[in-house]
Amino acid sequence: MDEGGRARGTHGAAVGTGTGYSTALACKRLGSAGVPSIKVDPHRLQQAASALYGCGYTPTLAIADGLCGY
Repeated sequence: MDEGGRARGTHGAAVGTGTGYSTALACKRLGSAGVPSIKVDPHRLQQAASALYGCGYTPTLAIADGLCGY
């Protein structure tokens, strides 16, 4: 368990990837495999993907609208 009471391998989601900062924090805490992240703007998602992959994080990234689910 981590300090938040979550077990390693717990899943989370990042809606609105933005720069990738909060997605990176989720990957650090939960592991990249448990973190999907979505963004409606493909250009901004690509920028976030470059930053995340450059830091060694490999979350599942998708172009989607968080209001419509994923």
